[in-house]
Amino acid sequence: MIVQHAVTAAVLMLGYMNREALAQRWRTAAWFLQPLEAPAVGKGEISGNHLQLVEIRADCDADALLLAAQPAGPVCHTGSASCLAMSRSPPFGVELLLELDQLIGQRIEQPSEGSYTANLYARGVRRVAQKVGEEGLEVALAGAASPIRR
Repeated sequence: MIVQHAVTAAVLMLGYMNREALAQRWRTAAWFLQPLEAPAVGKGEISGNHLQLVEIRADCDADALLLAAQPAGPVCHTGSASCLAMSRSPPFGVELLLELDQLIGQRIEQPSEGSYTANLYARGVRRVAQKVGEEGLEVALAGAASPIRR
């Protein structure tokens, strides 16, 4: 079974599951067999870093599963976001957009005095859309003025 991040589609880990572990999965979080160990152990049972299951798909032979999940903390026992982490960074923008989404959500849910984001949100969807349009236009103009052409 392969576990993939439900939002970024990054491959997080490879795990092993039998019928008992699959049945247990429906009662709790994702459960995996630990190599050379029994019984099945819940992902995050020891570390506290659980996986919130979003979807399960079987492959064309129905002998492997793809689990789409939202991790709550590092997935790998080493503390890495993925057991299959590469030495290079993930595609530019993915992590930045996720961090930005969390930051904007925090500022909306817990507004502080003087927060431009909270004030803009309080002015309504039309004002937010206008601001997004302004920023998009600035990005387009900067790109058009860039000496770098691909």
